Amino acid sequence: MPINDRRALALFNNADAQAVLGTILVQGVFSEPNHEEGAIWLKKAANQGQPIAQSNLGDLYFGGHGVRKDAEMALHWYQQAASKGVQHAIDAIRRMKERGLVPE
Repeated sequence: MPINDRRALALFNNADAQAVLGTILVQGVFSEPNHEEGAIWLKKAANQGQPIAQSNLGDLYFGGHGVRKDAEMALHWYQQAASKGVQHAIDAIRRMKERGLVPE
């Protein structure tokens, strides 16, 4: 599906389309990466419970890409995604614990 079609779906609060659009923007699939705009779409999807968006948003907060760097917010979004079985989020939480960024 072309990016303009995804953007149209995203505008109608389709969480999956918002997650894909946000990820495409963050990764710079069709142009230079745009972390700020990607974060906006990922937040919309994450707030609707879309697990991949939650995990990807955790990555943005952890690295401070397009959003203020915030380990607590990263952990929050990773936990949301991990509760839905997203392995990347589960691994990210483990790595944060290993680095002493969250209590055991």
